Amino acid sequence: MFRSFHTTRRHLEEAERHDYSDAQTRAASIRRLKERLRQKRLTKDMTRESRRRKGAPPPTPAILVPIRVRDESDFVHYPAGARDIGSVLQALPQGVTDGLTAIELCLGERDQARDPEEEWAAAPELDPYVGRPGYEILPGIFAGKVLGTYSPGQDKLRIYA
Repeated sequence: MFRSFHTTRRHLEEAERHDYSDAQTRAASIRRLKERLRQKRLTKDMTRESRRRKGAPPPTPAILVPIRVRDESDFVHYPAGARDIGSVLQALPQGVTDGLTAIELCLGERDQARDPEEEWAAAPELDPYVGRPGYEILPGIFAGKVLGTYSPGQDKLRIYA
């Protein structure tokens, strides 16, 4: 829905002062302007209320953001470990982690699948060590296409191995 209403009270005042040749045309014009102003007021009120209700996410100190390692094995390596991520979080300015509920280190099997719209891209191979789609970047070393995702609905950050 658009929220751009250009009708103002001045338009209504001018329409009420204007001398129309037909009384029905005048009444219809004034009625239409009043309806537009009513819609404009309703939209403004709803926007104000939604902003008031939403508010900012609750403050979350970096030390309280849980970091979980979901997938571990001799063949799974993360770009940064849980201790490294914890150190980075503590160095960030206050407020950056507000609303963040968790950080998860995992393989991200679902997000590594090939995008059907990328016809030019080579189909990902299956990593023989962990069984997820990926690409062999060096002999015997596989990496996923996606390095991480953020889920706004869950306020969760996932970092992939």
